[in-house]
Amino acid sequence: MRTFDKGIDELFKLYKSNEISTEELTLSYLEQIEKMDNELKAYITIDNEGAINKAKEIDKKKASGAKLGVLAGIPMIVSDDISTKGIRTTLNSKMMDNYAPPFNATIIEKLYKEDAVLLGKSNIKEFGVGETNNPWGAATAIENNEAIFGIVSDTSGEVRQSAVTHNLYGLKPTYGAVSRFGLIGSSPSFEQIGIITKEIEDLPKVFQVINGKDSKDSTSLDSQVDEFTNNLNGSLEGIKIALPKEYYKNDIIPESIKKMKELGANIEYISIPSLEYALQVYEIISSGEFSSNMGKFDGIAFGYRASDYNNVDELYSKSRAESLGEDVKKKIIFGSFVLSSNQYKDYYEKSQRIRGLICKELKDIFNKYDVILTPVINNESDIESDLYTVSANISGLPALSMPNIDNNNIGIQLIGPAFSESVLFAIGSIFAKEKKNGGVK
Repeated sequence: MRTFDKGIDELFKLYKSNEISTEELTLSYLEQIEKMDNELKAYITIDNEGAINKAKEIDKKKASGAKLGVLAGIPMIVSDDISTKGIRTTLNSKMMDNYAPPFNATIIEKLYKEDAVLLGKSNIKEFGVGETNNPWGAATAIENNEAIFGIVSDTSGEVRQSAVTHNLYGLKPTYGAVSRFGLIGSSPSFEQIGIITKEIEDLPKVFQVINGKDSKDSTSLDSQVDEFTNNLNGSLEGIKIALPKEYYKNDIIPESIKKMKELGANIEYISIPSLEYALQVYEIISSGEFSSNMGKFDGIAFGYRASDYNNVDELYSKSRAESLGEDVKKKIIFGSFVLSSNQYKDYYEKSQRIRGLICKELKDIFNKYDVILTPVINNESDIESDLYTVSANISGLPALSMPNIDNNNIGIQLIGPAFSESVLFAIGSIFAKEKKNGGVK
């Protein structure tokens, strides 16, 4: 039976009606991984045994008449910086090459509780900044039918950028809406755990599972996100959308803007002057946080340890020198520089003040508009630019990315006020439906 073209709801119905078992579904995806991944390099670690055992457990649960989770049997991929008990979590670094966490991240526990099946860990940049043969492994896996959905960390736009360049949908939730406990992060005030799916309807299903306050994460919040129901009735009448002039000098997503207008949205150009400094602010603050966080990777408590050293200082320096890539080292050095006593006020403190200004300007926009619409990618020759995505990380606001009407790998992004994920889903669902029905008239 063909399963690769189906969403979560369709697969769950097949499973409930006994047309397919979780074990059969899991094996079909593992076979696809075996067939494709030597070339794709989407996975760092594939957990064949664990996935099959989990699938058998779910089938037994079903046979016993026990209540199934809302993601029962659905195969997923998780980025390699999210802790998974007993499964290698390497951050694609020699420093962490043999690390298998003794615990699960909170979101992994939540997903397991709803009977999702973990196939393995996705390829990422080393500690989120270094070189790799596939920085966007989860999106590659989903596009090529090696998983149905992905759970991925987003520090500057990784979820949204990788989603649109693979014709997928991505959500970076509101900061605090999803627990970060178990995320081995690098820049904690920016990063959030997001979702990538092939169908936009699957995003709210997964989000409702991982959303919620966690006593293990002091930054998580008691969010007021409503269960998703699309009450816009196929129209965007009355929806007010802001287009920042700073992002539309070349009018790079005209077809998507045209479609939003056709659907009834009221679209106006606005100015957000502080966006000019967003990339610089992000780079300075995130580097300072990165430098501080990387201090724990010293070859003593855990991680790679140099074999030839004469004292503790040498152990520390050699372990880091031998196991960390050049880009990681550069970010540590720059972060140490901006935090130094001579530079702190001119760089780090000033950047924090500008960050506050960016947050205020974005918040004020939502007094008049429902969402902000931006591109996701700068242009096709520079697909890793954070220009359009980083403002949502700076402000902690939710952002939903979708393929553009003309499928040009630039994509569009909807940014909303805090905990407005349901609004983003509703607008996005209408846009996606119209896109499938033929795009712009």
